[in-house]
Amino acid sequence: MAGRKDEPATPEDVARLALKQLLRGGSFEALAREIAWRAVHAAGANYATIDWLAPLIAERLGAHVDGLEFGVDMASVRARARHRQLHPGDTDGADTAAALVGREYATRELETIYQSEVEWAARLIADRLDSGRQGEKHSPLAVRRRRAA
Repeated sequence: MAGRKDEPATPEDVARLALKQLLRGGSFEALAREIAWRAVHAAGANYATIDWLAPLIAERLGAHVDGLEFGVDMASVRARARHRQLHPGDTDGADTAAALVGREYATRELETIYQSEVEWAARLIADRLDSGRQGEKHSPLAVRRRRAA
């Protein structure tokens, strides 16, 4: 985080903190498995699907998260400029507005990424379930429905 208490947090710090909150003490791989589990559960697929789906999700998550700092920075810059336009000379207020908007942006963006990855994975599973053919050899990436309890 920022070195001094009165020093504004960098976009990297804000993005890192928001990601840490999303991970809830877990790892990036655990988050990918959680998303895979949600998608598998929603699609009604066999839970073995998680094993090949989680790495795909982790890769996609990494690509999405890489751009988060830039978005935080842009949101913060716009908020700071907007505040200075409305309240010239209020540097502390502008810094506070920039920090709040940056944090809100990071949190909202990560929530959106999470949900879109669950939806993408569920669609992928549904497509594979729909394309399965009777009598064909099972691929390690095949998706099978769960057995009814």
